[in-house]
Amino acid sequence: MQRQLAHLPAPLTWQLSQRDPDFYFHELYLSVSAIPRVVVAVGSQVQGWGPGIFYSPTNRIFPETLFTTAQREPIRRRMVAVNVELLPEMTLFVMGARADDSDWGAEEPLRSYFASSRLEYQSQGEFPFTLGAVAGGGERFQPHGGLYFEILLSDAWTVGTEFSTSKGYSRKRDLNFGPPGLFLHEDAWGYDGLINVRYGLSSGGEIGAEVGVNEFALSGSAQEQLPTLYPLLLAGTSAGIGIHPFLDKRYALVHGRFPDLPPGKRVTLSTSLMYTNPSDSLIAAGELSFSYDSFKGFVSLALNFGPESSVQRFPFERFVRVGLSFTH
Repeated sequence: MQRQLAHLPAPLTWQLSQRDPDFYFHELYLSVSAIPRVVVAVGSQVQGWGPGIFYSPTNRIFPETLFTTAQREPIRRRMVAVNVELLPEMTLFVMGARADDSDWGAEEPLRSYFASSRLEYQSQGEFPFTLGAVAGGGERFQPHGGLYFEILLSDAWTVGTEFSTSKGYSRKRDLNFGPPGLFLHEDAWGYDGLINVRYGLSSGGEIGAEVGVNEFALSGSAQEQLPTLYPLLLAGTSAGIGIHPFLDKRYALVHGRFPDLPPGKRVTLSTSLMYTNPSDSLIAAGELSFSYDSFKGFVSLALNFGPESSVQRFPFERFVRVGLSFTH
């Protein structure tokens, strides 16, 4: 019997913004494998999957899949995760988690529980592909199901798609986080999904394009009240009440990631340009990161162009973030 203990990935991140510096462990958990082909992990973790560039429609607790260092650090969640290797090419993933970032003893409106299961199949044939099916739901999330698929067409070209569906997105949303009618399809079946294509570079970087649609976007009446509602949306996201990560209906995105730049192949440039509709916004973002041994520093910049009241521009017109992380 093989036993593995104390798998504790614990990157310590420090970020400087207009607020005071913030220190936190990005992940801190214990992983145990006491049974062959079964791994149990307990603690603060991030679970990601799917081919999405902008976000993951089937991953409602960790939808962030963006391309910069800062954006690839979604809020960790306290959870128990179990991975079972059913076949060499097929794995079952099950997790139960707190979807909020509140203290353990937080009051009812600030607590949110979530569970999901995922079955993933990986083929290594002439055209390697990954196919996954996901089902989940929670105290504040409607039950949902979805699929994702990614296939390698050649040494460089990859095509992927991902979508999910549910009857509404959030469930039993407390009125402290917004009135009824805040989002489209609150009590009706809807879906969100994406399709993308990527070209892999010899340096390990990539260039990609993606289009997506979201039927759980902010409603027209809510957009008119955005200055009032936006603080509620931020608080609701932290409380894990089931707010879609993309407030608009449609988007088109191009992005690139270029590693191994001088000096010493330690610099990576990431950049993207995204158009969203119907808010008619254009978002340009970029990041320079520098790594040395266990340390990584980055500077990221985002610019937002569009109507002043649009769901994309209202949160920020210009956003700069500087950070330093240490991984042990």
